[in-house]
Amino acid sequence: MEIVLIRIDHFRDRAAYLRTLRSWLQQTEIANGRLISQGTLLLLFLVAPSASQVDALLSRYQMDPIDTNARNEPCIDRFIDVIGRKQVDGCACRGFTELNLLTPKLVQELLVDQWEAESAWIQKVMVNTRTESYLRWKDEAKKSRKQRRKRTAQDRYTHRKQARTTSSTDISQVEPEGMTQA
Repeated sequence: MEIVLIRIDHFRDRAAYLRTLRSWLQQTEIANGRLISQGTLLLLFLVAPSASQVDALLSRYQMDPIDTNARNEPCIDRFIDVIGRKQVDGCACRGFTELNLLTPKLVQELLVDQWEAESAWIQKVMVNTRTESYLRWKDEAKKSRKQRRKRTAQDRYTHRKQARTTSSTDISQVEPEGMTQA
């Protein structure tokens, strides 16, 4: 038996997300787990009979749309993090349901004390308000915008320099008035 803790960055359409997730869990034959929310924190805790079932679910996350984007189109959830996975002999978590917890301490007690998750996993989750994959994407997008602005500024500078050079050559080629060739 294997347990896995996945952090989800956000939902755009919670009902559709959960409907799709439940069908994926049914197809991969993962019957036990919890979708845990505590404020903006979203965790998916799953108990799977084998590691291959967890791998199958994670591959679905990479290939199949589960959420909707800003234009209401189906999209792949790229902003999930697998916080931890481990083999266990058994787990008291039965069935799949949603839990809304009020405090981080309750999350810790439930996952670590009752369901054998590692306390380091919970500490890792509590460090950031967003998933690591989202933060990486945000940094890459920021670098890309910076490079694009830099290229645009360089192109503009080159264009202006060429325009000045062209206009100064045009002026030197013009003959002053009153001076004609005989």
